[in-house]
Amino acid sequence: MTQIAQRIDDENRALMKKNAELNIEYLSQENDHGILLKQLLFQKKEGQRLKQEHESLKQKALGAGISKQKLDGTSPGTNEVKEAYYQNQ
Repeated sequence: MTQIAQRIDDENRALMKKNAELNIEYLSQENDHGILLKQLLFQKKEGQRLKQEHESLKQKALGAGISKQKLDGTSPGTNEVKEAYYQNQ
């Protein structure tokens, strides 16, 4: 009888230890999930901001007389436009 009780007690301790480990892992994953959501939201906002900045720069370039073909990269001289843009950054 005591052997059965001892075996059950040992098994219970092992299960309690495993449960504690799994709880720690769960909390860690929950924390990681929150961090990843924050990063995703930041990236979406940053992407939107960059799209707006790109559109604004494109409109300024069109206003400065640079052809739409050069901005789209479909005409000769596109590399010069890109180089000038990056030099001004």
